[in-house]
Parts: sequence; C-alpha cells; structure tokens
Amino acid sequence: MSPAWKRPKFALVVPRQSGGWLDVIPGRLQIRVHGLTMPLGVLYVATVLRASGFEAVVLDADRRRMEDEAILAWLIESEADVAGFSVLIGAHECAYRVAREYKRRRPDSLVLFGGAHATHQAARIMETYPFVDLILRGEAEESVVLLAEALDEGRSLEGIPGLCLRRPGGAVVVPPPAPFIEDLDKLPYPDRTLLGKEFYSLPIELAGRKRSVVYDPFRNTGLATIVTSRGCPYQCRFCFCGMMNRGRWRTRSPANILGEIEDLHRAGYRTFFFPEDNFMVDPQRVEAICDGLIQRKLKIHWATEGSVRAASARLLRKMKAAGCEGVFFGMESACEHVLKYYGKPIAPEQSLAAAKAAQEAGIGVVVGSFILGAPVESAEDCLRTLRFATRQAAIDLPMMGLLTMTPGDRIWNELRQQGAISDDAESRLWETPCAAADFGNDASLRATAEKCIAAAYRHFFLNPLCLGRAVRKSAVNAFHRRLTVELLRCLPGLFRALA
Repeated sequence: MSPAWKRPKFALVVPRQSGGWLDVIPGRLQIRVHGLTMPLGVLYVATVLRASGFEAVVLDADRRRMEDEAILAWLIESEADVAGFSVLIGAHECAYRVAREYKRRRPDSLVLFGGAHATHQAARIMETYPFVDLILRGEAEESVVLLAEALDEGRSLEGIPGLCLRRPGGAVVVPPPAPFIEDLDKLPYPDRTLLGKEFYSLPIELAGRKRSVVYDPFRNTGLATIVTSRGCPYQCRFCFCGMMNRGRWRTRSPANILGEIEDLHRAGYRTFFFPEDNFMVDPQRVEAICDGLIQRKLKIHWATEGSVRAASARLLRKMKAAGCEGVFFGMESACEHVLKYYGKPIAPEQSLAAAKAAQEAGIGVVVGSFILGAPVESAEDCLRTLRFATRQAAIDLPMMGLLTMTPGDRIWNELRQQGAISDDAESRLWETPCAAADFGNDASLRATAEKCIAAAYRHFFLNPLCLGRAVRKSAVNAFHRRLTVELLRCLPGLFRALA
C-alpha cells in the first residue's frame, strides 16, 4: 500500500560536476578521478522528509553524467513543488542552468539550494540569481522538515533555522546556518533505495589523445559509503570542512553505525568506505566499531581516512582484524615549515611511521595525501615532498593536489589582508576554486607543483618499480591483488592511449 503523502513534493537533484583533467604526461595522458560515491547528504534529507510524511525523490545526475535537458525533463516529470539542488563548487554551474530553466517553465514551483557552496556563499547567490527562492544553510535534516510543514500549512517561512528567503518587497534574509545536530543517532539511516539501481565505485579515467581506459577495481562489487561522524576537532588552515564545522566533532554511537553496516551487508554490500573528515579522532570509538564487526563476523572490506596522530600500531592491527584494507593519511608535506603553516602538528617522520605501521598490520593499501603550492612553499619544497612521497615503500599510492581556496575561506582572507588579492579578484572569483600559488611571490611555483603532481601519478601508473612492488604485495594481500589485477588489466589500453 502506497503511503498517503502530504504536500508539497520535493525533487532533490545532485547536479553534474564539471570535473577537471590532470595532465600526467602533457599532451599525451590525462586522468580524471570521477569520485562517484553515494550522495549521502541528499539521501539523508530525502529520508527524513519521507519519514515525516512528505514525498521526496532523488536524482544523482552526476553519477549518470546527465546533460541539462535530461535533468530538466526528470524534474518536470516529477511535478515537484520544490526542486532542491545540492550545490558544491564544480556542480554550481549545472545547478544554476537547470534551476533557472525549471523556474521559467514552472514559475509556481520553489527552487531550493543547499550544500557547502550554497551555505558559504548564501547572500551572494540570493542576490545574484533571482530564480533561487530559498537556501537552507548548514545541516538540513531538521530544518527541511520545518520548511515542508510550513509550506504544507501555509505558514510564514521566516524563522526556520538556516533558511534564506526573499520577503515580499524583495529584501533578502540570510540567517546563520542551522545549528549542528548533536544527536546523530536520532537520524534515520539514509535510504539508498532512492537511488534506484545506480552502481557506485571509484573509477579513474585515463585518457590519451584518441583513446581512454577506466581503472575501476570495484567495478563488479560496488562500494557503499557510510558517515559515522561529522566535523573534526582539528583546524587545518586549508580545510574547508574544518571552517564549516568550526572545530566541532560529533559522532554516532558504535551500535548505530554497526546497525547500518549490517543492513547494507544484508543488501549485498561487501566493500565500504568511511569518508570522514577524520575517522580516527577517538581511537576508543574506532576500537568499539572494530570489536563489533569482529563479533558479528561480517566478511567485509573497508577503507577510511585518518590522521597520523592517532595511527598507533595497536589501533591499525585492530582495524585490519575488522576488515580494514585501506587507510588514507593526510601527510600534506615533507617540509616542517609547510606543515606548521597548514596547522598540522605532525612531522614527516610521524607520517612515515604511520604508513609503516599500517603496512606491518597487513592493511592492503596505504595512501599518502599531499598538498603543493602553499604561500610559504618554494619550488624546492615541492620537489622535496615529491621525493618523499614516491620513494617510500610504505606508501602504496601518493595522491597529490594543488592547494586551492575560495573567497571567504581562511587562506583567501589572509592573502587578501596581505594585499595579494584585489577587490576585483574577490568579485570575479567568488565561485571559482583558485590555486593559492597564483597569488604568491613565486611565479614559477604553480608550474613546479603541477609537474610534481603529474610525476606522482606517473610513478603509480607507469613506474616499473612501483608496479613490481604492487605485484609482490598482491601475493600476500587479496584486497591489494584486486587493485593490482585491475591495474594490469588497464595497462594494454593505457599503452594504446599513449600511442
């Protein structure tokens, strides 16, 4: 029997990301990490709406790589009263185009924005784009239900926490973000059936001049994402999430987390990713989760992100026993003065010790993440970090990226106060991720950083020593074997792409 839905109806869209290519071999080979994981934020919002008696449907247009017209057709067919968009940098242009046209065709509908970019730049978005009726700032699971109830009952929308709106005279109201949800256990598990039969993994596309190949070790198993906590107690200078969460860290109970894992296990998932800001903040919490997985004898593989500060040998062994096969450590730099600038109270030796401890625990893949192009960094610093990242046998995959910033975040504001960023740049670039290296004193820094980033990925995909090490590790670790077999499968196509 179908539920008796109340009005209004919500149609929630994950817009298509514009993405970007990285030149690994300039003119010959590029890579794009699609990063197609489950859109849990939108699923949480849709789930709480449905639990409160409101109809909500979800479209992951990014996963389907849908063009604007197809997204628009889905929205129109949904006959939604509220068209909601999850707006992140990189997806904002698609959201604007589709929302503008939907509003033109259905002027009586409401266009609702949410997400990190909409929260951060709410006032500018409301002032610049008149087709955006409402923005929900911050965590929306509670405020979206208040919005739905007010619309259903014909009440004023003013006063709903975090809700930006326009008054009848046109004045824009921009309140602070909604308060953080303190008790995360009270939220229902996100209903992944709303995604239909969409299949999620982490494909990496390698494109030559005429051909491309996709490296996707989870192509046949799928990948479920679970968020076990929100926020992070640390305040790294470059971290947008840290700025948004203001140093607050809230967690679900181990029992609540284990219940969701069991549900997904029954649904057929065997590979999980915990995309936390910092999964390992509280080692006792992590051990409790691991103990629960071990006691339940769930045969799963999982990976997560964490700080080297908490990466003790004891904890990593317990994680391995519970099925952990991948850890992503934020190592950031091999230069202590750069780490100090970032606000990371760690040393390169500590990062290396964490990677070695993970390897000794038997964890399948150890990823070291590095950021290049800080205002205090030199070209030689970048090269030092590249050498550190690619010469350590304990680091299976060095991931590197440029330090980027957006107007209003901490590094941007600091550079503006120093006079490195003009008022004109602020007005032109408020929706554009910018490389911090473009605003420093060293004109060659960005070029050097980009060459180092490309070299790190060449090392992973094309270096015979790296491939040999991967094959040797595959002999003793089944999870690593899966990744290596997929890489070897891709090599003929990769060489054809390079031809």
